[in-house]
Amino acid sequence: HHHILNISENDFPEKYREIIRRLQKAQSEQALRNQMTLEDDLRSQIENIWRESAENKEKIAKQEKVIEEKEKTIEEKEKTIEEKEKTIEEKEKALQNSEQTIRKLLEEIEKMKNK
Repeated sequence: HHHILNISENDFPEKYREIIRRLQKAQSEQALRNQMTLEDDLRSQIENIWRESAENKEKIAKQEKVIEEKEKTIEEKEKTIEEKEKTIEEKEKALQNSEQTIRKLLEEIEKMKNK
């Protein structure tokens, strides 16, 4: 526990005033040391926060790059899927055309047989 006693050296006889001044000086220097220690601790904590903030910003930037790359990959896959769907549609149309052609030819063959 810290005990603070506010006294004035004028309240004591002259022979004790030097001792009181020394005690007051020691007490004030301790207060100054305590304040400096507190300031150092605060500075250290602030520096840690800044460092952590910088590290977090760096991590976020890396994660954003990864996300961008994944989005590009997804876009490329979507384009590939679209191209494959177009190819399938073209093949289905070609198959339908072939089926129509075959039907027409079969109809013509039937007509020729019936003549």
